[in-house]
Amino acid sequence: MTFDKGPLSTLDYHQSMLTDSVRVAAYRDAIHQTVRPGDVVLDLGTGTGVLAGFACQAGAARVYAIESGPILEVARRNAAQNGLQDRILFREGLSTEVELPEPADVLITETIGSFGLDEGLLGYAMDARRRLLRPDARILPAAVSLHAVPVEVPNLYASIEQWDSPVAGLDCSLGRTFAVNNPHWVTLGTDAFLSEPQRLCRLALARIDTDRLDSRVRFTATRPGTLHGVGGWFSAELSPGVGLTNAPPLRTPNWRHAFLPIARPCALDAGDRIDLRVQVRGNGAFWRWELVWTRPQNGTDPERALGRFDHTTLAGQMLSAEALRRQAADYRPDLSDLGRTDHRILGLMDGSRTLESIAALVFKDLPGRFRDPEQALARVRKLALRYG
Repeated sequence: MTFDKGPLSTLDYHQSMLTDSVRVAAYRDAIHQTVRPGDVVLDLGTGTGVLAGFACQAGAARVYAIESGPILEVARRNAAQNGLQDRILFREGLSTEVELPEPADVLITETIGSFGLDEGLLGYAMDARRRLLRPDARILPAAVSLHAVPVEVPNLYASIEQWDSPVAGLDCSLGRTFAVNNPHWVTLGTDAFLSEPQRLCRLALARIDTDRLDSRVRFTATRPGTLHGVGGWFSAELSPGVGLTNAPPLRTPNWRHAFLPIARPCALDAGDRIDLRVQVRGNGAFWRWELVWTRPQNGTDPERALGRFDHTTLAGQMLSAEALRRQAADYRPDLSDLGRTDHRILGLMDGSRTLESIAALVFKDLPGRFRDPEQALARVRKLALRYG
């Protein structure tokens, strides 16, 4: 017998955030500094609702707490348990799909990924600014910076090289292409650094006007070693004087570090230079990292190029050529059988029919689509939860 571990996995993830004392204390202090008595607050990605509770403690009149995951029910019960059910108003779904009856004075969000932008922070903040906030709203975090450093991590890179080893006589080495074109979420120590870290960018959430990033920095190796890729992390300015970072050594176990590998390890000398370009597209969905490795020379040629690496998560997607074709901007889609079924179900959701009656109509109108009325009802329930 097997059991669905979904709810426990969700609870474990959110408990890890609650037990991250550095994170909790920083957000609590920043919220009490930012929220004023009588404010309307938007908590984007509320999770268990703890940050919304902090806003109430700081004097918020109302908190609109948005959450798309099943943890929303836990947040509702937490609010009631603490007598805040009349002040915390929950909205289910993504913030980009939610409307509010009034603009908010303060935005609170913790949609900060381990490398800052990998949870869609910029897109969510820009959408909230445009539709859900007052023009002079305060935003927490006020700004987020990304940091990077070339790293030597033989133990981590060994998992990539493992793809080169045959498995019972079978060649699986093509898996390496996917492995070197995706970020790896790891824990780095400062002993892995091959140079001094550099800040890639600083993004003020009240002023950003794009969810894209294109940043370049240059590193100089401070010691000899083997270059395996680039490590990355964030630092956040939550409010004046209150910051939060997952920089090595890691003190915030809710986050990890990014490791952006290169195709093959390289032997560096002290003084070698690494030029890094990082691009982000699709609101944190697509990443590209380019490295150029050079060595200073005497004479007329001041630098000698020793290596160039260009990696992108587009090459790391495990998609067939057909799947990529169906994502092209000029592709002309048609509904599948399941799509037509869902279209029919959604068309019957007009507020006058019960789920059971909708399932009965679909089962009758689409013979052979469902094995029995219960399977039809299960599909109707799923769509009602998502769109009802």
